[in-house]
Amino acid sequence: MRAAAAAPMSWAPSAQGLRQLVELFRATASANNSQHRQIQQQLSDFNAIPDYSLYLAYILNQLRTEEPHVRQMAGLQLKNTCKQMWRTLTPEMQQCVTRCRRCRACGP
Repeated sequence: MRAAAAAPMSWAPSAQGLRQLVELFRATASANNSQHRQIQQQLSDFNAIPDYSLYLAYILNQLRTEEPHVRQMAGLQLKNTCKQMWRTLTPEMQQCVTRCRRCRACGP
């Protein structure tokens, strides 16, 4: 799901990675308990991807026509990811994530 190498301020998600995350977030709307556990496990696996937080910020900030619950899920995941992994993000990634105005919980 890693985007092609680019300057931090011009970061853009890969189409495939973005589609995967959006589909997972869409699936949460109609999932049963078992499906929710599977989705949560898949989302946990995404934490291993270095630019995962940038995907979340992109969904929250840029996909304004996406279903509201998809953007809400991205925002919640971004908040949790920032709280858990902030110190492991590069300074460039921290700057990009904090530009997301809705992410009030981001930061040291």
